[in-house]
Amino acid sequence: MHDILFLDVLAVLPQACMISYFLTFLQYYHKHTDSLQDDDAGPRLATILIYLADAEEGGETSFPDGSVWSNPKLEKVYGPKLSPCAQGHVAFPPRRGDALLFYSIHPDGRTEDMHSMHEGCPVVKGAKWTTTVWVHTKPFRPHQWNGKSFDSGDREFEDPGVCSDLNEECMQWARVGECTKNSDFMQRNCALSCGVCEACTEKDKQLLAPCYWKNRIAQNYLAFEPTELTFNA
Repeated sequence: MHDILFLDVLAVLPQACMISYFLTFLQYYHKHTDSLQDDDAGPRLATILIYLADAEEGGETSFPDGSVWSNPKLEKVYGPKLSPCAQGHVAFPPRRGDALLFYSIHPDGRTEDMHSMHEGCPVVKGAKWTTTVWVHTKPFRPHQWNGKSFDSGDREFEDPGVCSDLNEECMQWARVGECTKNSDFMQRNCALSCGVCEACTEKDKQLLAPCYWKNRIAQNYLAFEPTELTFNA
């Protein structure tokens, strides 16, 4: 397989128009490849997986299909510390500030490299936070980078933990039964009037009060412990 580069990502990533990105909270992810084909941007050529938190145990990114360490010394360094899921494979433990770069496509820019098959091992203890950068073979949605066009959707972002209505007509719509008749729209835009969540104040948000987390969970948002994203330098 292609050499895996262990990078110290404390510098800012270049703002290239050939990347897409994703932030996620991961406890386990089944094995897969990242070479998803985009009609406009082409396949994902490479993946940069950036670790934002230290999982105390487990949570490795493992390459289970025939992977071999390019340097045997690395296996001796990392091998004994890996969880059972990652034992016997090339694997990288999550450490905040590190990043893992691997290629999913061969140098011809078209053929998938099956050695890039990888999985996120279960987190045994702690939590795993990552952000992913995918490098495509062609510019990814360049119109959004050049400022000529950007569709941000029709709803303003509000913290779901606070709970609010995004339209002044929400209460009236709720009175005439729209919460049931048009549930998808109403739950997204009129969560408070439809009783999807309960009103929390900004102070509740700052104090991380129970109602704040209850609202996030009720609307299928992640409730997390902020200390998961802190560390001692």
